[in-house]
Amino acid sequence: MGNRTFSLIAALCGLSAAIHAASAQSYRVERVASGLQQPLYVDQAPGDPDNIIYYMTRVTTGGVNAGSGTHGSLWRYDMDTQASTEVLNLSHRDLTLDLGPQGLAFHPDFNNPGTDGFQKVYVSSAATGGPVNYVEEYELSGPGGTVPTGRGGIPLVNRTLLEYNNVFGDNNHVIDWIGFDPRAYSAAPGSPERNYLYISAGDGSNGRPADQRPEQKSTIAQGKLLRIDIDPAKPDFYPADPAKNFAIPDTNPIPLWNAANPGNELLGTTLNYTGPTESVSYSPALQEIYFTGTRNTFRMSMDKLTGDFWSGDVGEFAREEINFLPADPYDGTQAPYDFGFPQREGTGVFVNRSNGDTSIQWDLAGGGAIVQDSINPIREGAHAIINSGSTAGDVEIRDRPRGAYIGGYVYRGPIEELQGKYFYADFTQGNIFSLDFDATTPVADFSGDNFNLVPDESGTNVASLGTREVVLNRNLNSLWHTLMVDPNDPTYTADLGADFGIGRIVSFGEDNDGNLYIVDMGGQRGNSGFNNDYPAGSTGQIFRLVPNLLVYASVDRVTGAITFSNETGEPLDVLGYELSSVAGSLDDNFLTGVTGVLDSSGNGEVDAANAWQVTSAPGDSTRFAEESTGTAATLAIDQAFAISTQDGWTQSIYEDVKLDVTLGNGSTIAALVRYTGNSGSPFDRGDLNFDGVLDAADWVAYRQNFFGVFAGASAAESYGLGDLDGDGDNDYDDFLLFKADYIAANGAAAFEALGQIPEPAAALLLTLAAAAGAVRTNRRRRSGAVAAGRPRLGAKLAVTLVAATAALAADAARADLQHLYSFNNGLNDSIGGADGQAFGAAAVNGQGQLDLPGGFGDYVGFDPQEIQISSYTDLTFETWFTVDTHQTWARLFDYGSRDVTPEGYLYFAPQSGQGGNPALARYATNDVRTEITYATPSEGQQHHLAMIVDDNANGGADLFTVYFDGVLIDSVSHNHPLSGVIETYAFLGKSTFPGDVDPYFNGSIDEFRIYDHALSQQEVLDSIAAGTTQESALTIYVNTYTGAITMASAETLPVDIDYYAISSAAGALSTASWNSLQDQGGAVVGTGEGWEEIDQSNATKLGELRLLGQSSVVAGAPLAIGAAYDPAVLGLGTDGDLTFEYGLAGVSTVAGEVVYLDFLPGDFNGDLQVDAADYTLWRDGLAAADHTGPDGHPDGVVDALDYQVWTSHYGASAVGGAPAAVPEPAALVLLVSVLTAATVARR
Repeated sequence: MGNRTFSLIAALCGLSAAIHAASAQSYRVERVASGLQQPLYVDQAPGDPDNIIYYMTRVTTGGVNAGSGTHGSLWRYDMDTQASTEVLNLSHRDLTLDLGPQGLAFHPDFNNPGTDGFQKVYVSSAATGGPVNYVEEYELSGPGGTVPTGRGGIPLVNRTLLEYNNVFGDNNHVIDWIGFDPRAYSAAPGSPERNYLYISAGDGSNGRPADQRPEQKSTIAQGKLLRIDIDPAKPDFYPADPAKNFAIPDTNPIPLWNAANPGNELLGTTLNYTGPTESVSYSPALQEIYFTGTRNTFRMSMDKLTGDFWSGDVGEFAREEINFLPADPYDGTQAPYDFGFPQREGTGVFVNRSNGDTSIQWDLAGGGAIVQDSINPIREGAHAIINSGSTAGDVEIRDRPRGAYIGGYVYRGPIEELQGKYFYADFTQGNIFSLDFDATTPVADFSGDNFNLVPDESGTNVASLGTREVVLNRNLNSLWHTLMVDPNDPTYTADLGADFGIGRIVSFGEDNDGNLYIVDMGGQRGNSGFNNDYPAGSTGQIFRLVPNLLVYASVDRVTGAITFSNETGEPLDVLGYELSSVAGSLDDNFLTGVTGVLDSSGNGEVDAANAWQVTSAPGDSTRFAEESTGTAATLAIDQAFAISTQDGWTQSIYEDVKLDVTLGNGSTIAALVRYTGNSGSPFDRGDLNFDGVLDAADWVAYRQNFFGVFAGASAAESYGLGDLDGDGDNDYDDFLLFKADYIAANGAAAFEALGQIPEPAAALLLTLAAAAGAVRTNRRRRSGAVAAGRPRLGAKLAVTLVAATAALAADAARADLQHLYSFNNGLNDSIGGADGQAFGAAAVNGQGQLDLPGGFGDYVGFDPQEIQISSYTDLTFETWFTVDTHQTWARLFDYGSRDVTPEGYLYFAPQSGQGGNPALARYATNDVRTEITYATPSEGQQHHLAMIVDDNANGGADLFTVYFDGVLIDSVSHNHPLSGVIETYAFLGKSTFPGDVDPYFNGSIDEFRIYDHALSQQEVLDSIAAGTTQESALTIYVNTYTGAITMASAETLPVDIDYYAISSAAGALSTASWNSLQDQGGAVVGTGEGWEEIDQSNATKLGELRLLGQSSVVAGAPLAIGAAYDPAVLGLGTDGDLTFEYGLAGVSTVAGEVVYLDFLPGDFNGDLQVDAADYTLWRDGLAAADHTGPDGHPDGVVDALDYQVWTSHYGASAVGGAPAAVPEPAALVLLVSVLTAATVARR
């Protein structure tokens, strides 16, 4: 079976339709990166290629104001290949809440070799233990390189520019943005402004009275915008302070004032407070201050064109702010500007000890003071006021107030209609706003409402057209949600689920060309509060706005023709173009293009003046490119030409063709791609003859290529051969897809009719083939490692009433098994599909165990929305586990939440903090807790736990029960339902207790199960007896003399299969002697309509598929499939080269075991010949009182059935020879009859 490396490509069929839907606008919203864990910021280095960006992430546990974990990393990302390279890893630092990496900036000389700024990047971050805020300079190892590391892998800091602790130790409001004036990037090298770094420092405090807040105190860096000079050639302004390593720009407001007013320098601020009333002075002032009075500026930017300052300031009690300050605001006549916090929040009063001042006093060295008016925001959003409306038909969500403004950028990219608009967001609402603002408005006129608001019919002020617009909200019909595409995953749409679309906007970004990026931290769209603001899963995404130029590639699904057309409404100069298809759907045998056909060497229809040339490699199905060898060709309005008249596109479900056009000015634009034909819809998966209908003809096309491996073929090419999942072969996974699609289109009965296989005979219970004689031999050999302690073959094949009863009981419980984590295949859920994700050092080892080392952050998380215990009628958590070292209150598992009221959760702690430290199982919903305690389990020993809730929702016994190692610990009544469980967290090894204060579990888990069923005591005991799920539940036994193959199971639970295949690289299989399940009439046990031999079965691989239902292979009832092995190929008695796989019905393939048996059936004395001497041994055994001896038919008794084994192989020899006629004198026949009758009588 091939690896499913192309499984995502199989979804490309919706790409052009998605892009076409966005083409009604002049731009679209492209997702350029996904699957990121908590992305925080995005930027592009000056001078880097257009396809390269950098983003920052953090690694945390997630949850409500949680996010405890390690810092995260800086990544370089190629948008063309989706490849990420870790440039800087800060995991040596811990974080919680708002801490961690926050911002980055590239030196304007980042790509200028020979300068001080070459390969220098600046990172702001904050870590626990203060918390400590950092602004650090790192130097990459070279273009495309990474930050070097030292001892312990810790990255080498080139220079610490700034380091300080938050005033009161609060873990929030840190350095949320750093950057250079974008105009400095175009300034001449060596210009001083190329070394001026701006630092937006949060206030580092929350909920304290005004007199304790730092924002307006001129002696403290926090709550301000700072500007420093990082030129290493300039003297350090603070030589005695190792936490400050920078110079001061002489154009900063304080040194500029001081230079213009000698003897009357700015000393510092004097602030007024009430309750009691007092005035307090703060000096000397920090020279790096650029402006004051900001609370938590998240984020700031400077207009790429003008240098104006824009920021979003997150409010505390009442109001969110958008602040603005014109570029270059100081000329030596002003003290630093102030934005008013904490005296005022927005235009209102910050009441706790604030005086409500609308100005700030700066004391002068010569006596006296100047008073600087504080600046109002240009836009404020009141927490207590619901959204008041928007324009352009985009209705806002109206049931939630403002929560946290995220500052963005003024758009300066290629989309004309967005020019000059400022984009910002609300983190909690998930809204994105654009606004037009007259930047010439005097600062004194800022009112918090500078939007030309006009009253609507109800008198409510709403934005007039052209002033403010909601371009995105939590509704999927908002503008930007309707414009979303992902060129690399065309199945992506905003409406795929709660984790799709844009939800948690944590930042915007801007590249060198002014393109706008949106960073979505991940989690659920529309999560309208701060709950789960740090998502644990990798659901983060990055988007960008991309212009739509109406140049089209049109692909005809039916003919495969590809047409290039200019629909821009004006002539278009084209230097060249490139067609691409990740799925390899281009056939250059039919791509005629311009070269030699439509250029000057052809008919000149496209370019009469220049010859063109093909620049792509011959035979490349992923790329076709050509270009002019001279000047650009000019396409007239609505002119079109054929790149291919037919078959240039390979028919498949992969509609992923992209067209990039190089314009006459050298720029490259992405054209739009549209598909036509097949009634306007992509081909349905499974329609392999591409006639628009999924029918029996497609089944014929599919099955004739089963077992096919299509080396060298592209996904599009192999698709037509039945490779539905794009992994390069046609195998069981593809069969499951075809089956599901066919039944969905035509019904199960129609799929059943494809096989025309009769019902299996009711009496068809296959007996052992001759290979089963292995019961008596000790000369068994497995082709692979054998698990220690597995039962002998005789025990595997024995059929007992006890085993059958246990299997039936266990099977009843298995019907309610919803989720199974055996850890044989990573963290996959082999039943429910709710796969887990490992964090920290948690990992699945090679022995089918989950190792949990117990360090901070070592755990496994699941998406509870995929489990939904709150919907169960009853519940059982069952697990096999080992404690290595007890850690008090560490959870083996913890499901639910206590972050809300009423809380709802379940957990098991092997050692609690209660008196005596007992193990504790707790079930809590609706503010009612039910718990059971018992002795702490021993360390270093495997234990079994079943924790059971019989819920009152189904009228049951309403009991909470715990079995430990099969012993009933307690069963207590409860009166609270499972519906009260909060579907927020699901952890193995980690607690859900708020604040992440509990230790992590130290040990291992062998298996974890979740049932929608209350296991009975007998079911618990049966489950313990059956044990954990083995990696391979089925084995084939291969006789190396007769070639007989028997499939058997040793599992207590039936193994349901609907596919098997046996392979031999040496060609040692025999289809002629194969007695397939189809030949035998269908299935042994189970429902469905029989088996189908795979058409391509041959000496190297043979197998069968079951069209409907499955067959259950049960211990003691093996399946014999004839002499399908040819021992003559590799030698009699010699182990073969067989491999065996089977399909767990409708789920996945599993590699089975192969055991070789080197004996001759009927050779009772072991001399490798079946002759009269063996008959003598059988006769003596039959006459013995206990009927023991040569048991050729393994039923524990020597009888006539063993004689039949001898007669059917008489004359066979390991050194050659075939069975011969058995001498049957009358006396012998009489003896057999008499002794057989006697044997029956004794039974």
